[in-house]
Amino acid sequence: MIIKSVRRLLSEVIDVKRKRLLYQSRKRGTLENCLILSNFADKRLAEMSENELKLYDDVINNNCNEWDLYRSLVDSESTLKVENIILKEMIEFTKNNLSEDRTRQPNL
Repeated sequence: MIIKSVRRLLSEVIDVKRKRLLYQSRKRGTLENCLILSNFADKRLAEMSENELKLYDDVINNNCNEWDLYRSLVDSESTLKVENIILKEMIEFTKNNLSEDRTRQPNL
């Protein structure tokens, strides 16, 4: 069963990967992560290269729990390694330096 899942992900078409990552960004299990990730995905997902999509996939689906991910995005004492350029972008995005309204998920 796991092998089929891995094969599917390896041969995943880039448009399908974008749709899957958008869905996974919006349906997290915690409202805080839903808001952060869905807004980030709305801004960046369409223009990401295949390599950046893989990095984003690694960040949101790397088996850490939702609160560790949240703390990594909003807290300076991160539990995740910040060697990933997409994670660095996500941390900057979460700072919301432009004071954008991110109190709800963007429309589909």
